[in-house]
Amino acid sequence: MSIIIPAIFLLCFCIESIFGFGGLVLSFAFLSFFVDIKSLIFVGMYIGIFASIFVLVTDRHAVDKKLFLDILPTALVGTIIGVFVITFFSNQLLLKIFAIFLILFGLRWLLMDSVQKLPALVKKLFIFVGGVMQGIYGTGGPFVVMAIKNDFKSKSQLRSTMAVFFILFNIVRVAQLNIQGKFNSAEFFSLWWIIFPLFVAIYVGYHVHLNISERFFHKIVALLLFGAGIILLTR
Repeated sequence: MSIIIPAIFLLCFCIESIFGFGGLVLSFAFLSFFVDIKSLIFVGMYIGIFASIFVLVTDRHAVDKKLFLDILPTALVGTIIGVFVITFFSNQLLLKIFAIFLILFGLRWLLMDSVQKLPALVKKLFIFVGGVMQGIYGTGGPFVVMAIKNDFKSKSQLRSTMAVFFILFNIVRVAQLNIQGKFNSAEFFSLWWIIFPLFVAIYVGYHVHLNISERFFHKIVALLLFGAGIILLTR
């Protein structure tokens, strides 16, 4: 793979280290213009597991275990369904679904960021959709965060708890694809060496995370993802 591809992964996971989610969403948004989406899905599993382990190590005591256990059953069902989708949908259809996801996520963040309290049923729906998106792409974080972000006491708590989410559900994805006989180990390990610079990117992101205000950044990211979704959907 071109050096541009791992560079984009490193930049985007540095951003994930700052905010607790968004690494794969941003990576896929940029890289899906150049790389087959199913290849990205397998590479993203490998990078996502190690990135989340590094994030968790930097602030492991901040995990909200109760909140994580609350979302676990709903997200797990969604993830299992999502993994099945990978094996039956074409690259083109997966790309279009991802484009719609980017548009919806961007719009939600631009127009509804001030919403503080969601009805319980809507929260469950967002967690389930987040599980499905996690199962397909490994990008379920944004929907889950939309549902529960106001239940966290601090941004560090959100960041560490979502790291546990990504570790567990990426392992579920790998195990399920193995059981289905659909696991592509060559794609999975194609960027095996990236864990070393990835650690540096996560470490830098953590120190930025301690000192940054998030609101303005969220708006910029939302605009980028919305624009990428529109281009991917219409190309």
